[in-house]
Amino acid sequence: MTPNAQNFLKRIALVLTTIGFTSLRFVAYAQLGGTNLDGIRIDARMIHRFGDTRDLDSSISLEFTGIRVTNAPGMSPIRVIQAIDDTGRSLVRTKRPVAHFPALSPSRTRDGYWQQVTGLRSPATNATAIRLLECETEFQPRTTNTALQIFRFKLENIRLPWIDPPNLQVVATDVSRLNTPMIPSACRLLLKFFGGPTANCAGIKSLRIHRIESDGGHQLQLKETERSSMDMFSSLTSDSGYGRYVQKYVTFDAPSPDAKQIHVIEGEAELFFPNLANGAFAEFGDFIAHPGEPLHKAILDRGGVKLTFLARDNFETKKGEWRQSRAVFVTVAPQTKLPTDVKDSLLFSLDDPDKRIIKFEFMDEKGEALQEFTRMISTATLDPRASQLHLFTFKTPPPEGTRLKVTLITPESLRLVPFKTENIPLP
Repeated sequence: MTPNAQNFLKRIALVLTTIGFTSLRFVAYAQLGGTNLDGIRIDARMIHRFGDTRDLDSSISLEFTGIRVTNAPGMSPIRVIQAIDDTGRSLVRTKRPVAHFPALSPSRTRDGYWQQVTGLRSPATNATAIRLLECETEFQPRTTNTALQIFRFKLENIRLPWIDPPNLQVVATDVSRLNTPMIPSACRLLLKFFGGPTANCAGIKSLRIHRIESDGGHQLQLKETERSSMDMFSSLTSDSGYGRYVQKYVTFDAPSPDAKQIHVIEGEAELFFPNLANGAFAEFGDFIAHPGEPLHKAILDRGGVKLTFLARDNFETKKGEWRQSRAVFVTVAPQTKLPTDVKDSLLFSLDDPDKRIIKFEFMDEKGEALQEFTRMISTATLDPRASQLHLFTFKTPPPEGTRLKVTLITPESLRLVPFKTENIPLP
């Protein structure tokens, strides 16, 4: 590899988030409820149901953060005093043990502790929240001659992740101050959107931030170098423990060191609602028989999208070629080397400067889905609007009659929804 190619590839890690790959997704846990008490932040992060379907058990994962927690060398398992859902049902098990879910010791995290509350019944089928969870624990003191610090706390109105709130809700999590050569004097947080129209959308195309204000009325500006992350499509995430939500990172100028909270973040979210009527789907058949021919649909042409099937190819061969001089992103890295003597992949070129295409789906002649094993995306330059090569790899070579369905953003499929979130504590 030439020195220029080596330098080029070293820079890839610094700019992947600006290339605009639709498969790239940041992962964080949903926030279901929380409170601040005596300098400690307690957040309900996950709720799971399990066991006998006739009488389900449940567990709640809690995260404890704050200076007092960070300084504690240890933490005892949580003891539940009472837990009641919003139908009045008590969730504390008294007559039988919880099925298949042993009590776990607290886990140390970078910012504090993570612990599961077990020994609970599942909320009633018509419940929408856990109205009250009251518990206690002890934080181990830093010196051996100091008594354990008993800490009793209550969480109220913990949202059940399998119930979508009727109205849009936005919460801010993972708040951090940054001061690095790439992102100097900044603050970053993760906005989670759930409930209301979010539950029926496919994701958020972009955020428009109109106001960020810290306590004291100080106006904060977005970091221009990080603005591109807000314009990358973020898909709706669904998980049994977290619920359904869409998340977006927002990075802005750091508040003053004395600031205690972000008073308000206000703006609009551009929600994506794909359907046939608004032209968000385009299907192609018999394209494998015509390599090198652009795939034409009026909706692609109108959006300035150029998509061409180039050839059948091999994953390992192409990976070796591209890594000599091109930026390469692999969605799922194979655990072992794949065969080199089989055409296991389909190669496409994509010129999509406005990042309208968000999903590719492949089907056989009968309409059955072909499971994509991994995808490799490559670009010749670091320009986020540059054309890309997409290599879709399958465990078995796709048949000649393979069909392609593309989901893309159209003006008619977007809907602007205003949002506001307030009183966000700063670290």
